[in-house]
Amino acid sequence: MLMPADPRGCGFYRILQPGRAFAKSIGSKAIETCHMPRAEEWGRYKFDLVLTQRQFEVNQYRHWCEYSARHPDLPIYMDFDDLLWAPHPGSTFNLSRDRVQCMDQTVQFAHHLVASTQDMADALWERYRRDAFVLPNMISEREFRPVRARENGKKLRVIWAGGNTHAPDLHQIIPVVQSTTTKYEWVFFGFVPDALKGIVKVAPETEMKDYLRSVHAQGAHVGIAPLLDIPFNRCKSHLKILEYGALGLPTIATDIAPYKDSPGILIKKPRVSDWLRALSVMEDENTRMEIADKCQEYSRSYCIERPENISIIQQAYGHKAA
Repeated sequence: MLMPADPRGCGFYRILQPGRAFAKSIGSKAIETCHMPRAEEWGRYKFDLVLTQRQFEVNQYRHWCEYSARHPDLPIYMDFDDLLWAPHPGSTFNLSRDRVQCMDQTVQFAHHLVASTQDMADALWERYRRDAFVLPNMISEREFRPVRARENGKKLRVIWAGGNTHAPDLHQIIPVVQSTTTKYEWVFFGFVPDALKGIVKVAPETEMKDYLRSVHAQGAHVGIAPLLDIPFNRCKSHLKILEYGALGLPTIATDIAPYKDSPGILIKKPRVSDWLRALSVMEDENTRMEIADKCQEYSRSYCIERPENISIIQQAYGHKAA
């Protein structure tokens, strides 16, 4: 059974996509729900394990208490891809102390923990003294698009894609955008800081099934991924790099844990001059195309359809190859 917190974002990448791939790989069928079934309903389903995440509500804890008493041996895999107990400063997703405590209590019902990165796994060990299997985020082959050249005379189009939880991360890029609006075309897909409204193109977020297709439709030449160097972000994954790479975009990203392996340009310090220097490198079309090819190859190594990645998913969920 696949029980994501929601069908978008982390629910898709951490539960639905790998869960579906796992079920297919072992010739099984996945049951999907974003709602906790009542304890008496569990008997109607025939499944071998439960994949879930973000269980921090009181009613969820009560359900798991009852479920565990009735089905103590059915494996529960609880996934973590965010440092929920140390949220991003300024984030709209900020758990209260009671919800964090509830999450801590609910974790005891999980037979196995799964983390998106080694840093996240280390954080889980520090908090719960429990090992977590590191299952990296992956991306489907169907999301890939050819690397495309920039037409002669066209301005370099730079895109950022993400939600309002990244507002503090974007502070470092605001003066960069403000000083280059005549030199580059800027596209913000999803959230846009107030300071940039009216001077950048804004593309609204879409449903998950259309997300990458819509990002690609913006016709960007470069993708950026600024992050503050804080514990919360150091536990984040390289997902944005995978998405940009799949779309044939070379990346400019902050040089912190999630992005250190990226073949794109890495910003050592979040200074305006460093961002401007990186953007100027991308102005050379041969260099930009070369970096784009490397970024796409990096993303391909995380294609969920690759046999070696299916094997990692099977290991994460306790399946032993015959």
